[in-house]
Amino acid sequence: MRLVPRRRSRRRSSPRRVVGVARVGPRTKDLAKRIGKGEIAIIDHRDLDRVAAESLLTAGVAAIVNADLSISGRYPNGGPERVVAARVPLLDAVGGGVMASVRDGEVVEIRDDGLWRDGEKLAAGELLTASEV
Repeated sequence: MRLVPRRRSRRRSSPRRVVGVARVGPRTKDLAKRIGKGEIAIIDHRDLDRVAAESLLTAGVAAIVNADLSISGRYPNGGPERVVAARVPLLDAVGGGVMASVRDGEVVEIRDDGLWRDGEKLAAGELLTASEV
């Protein structure tokens, strides 16, 4: 029997599709207290810190959408690293408009580096991976 090497795709593998109830909160620590397991956190948190990330992960979020940059480069922050290590999708830098366009409690979907509602693309960002963090 001859073994044939498998070809690897040159394309980055797409993270899974995530659908859930959106919980919108401008203050991450307050949102972490009221978000439920399997819900999608919509935050506006520049340089997502370790404590904030861990509070969302402990709450059991299915995904995190950040309006701002989770890593700006101003200082080292461990939040994004913890999120991607937990295999929770982190859609980053989608823009501040998402805070007004998504209503708390509505069903949203993360796919194709974007945030969707009922077939309408609300925001586009970058799904962070371990190598990028």
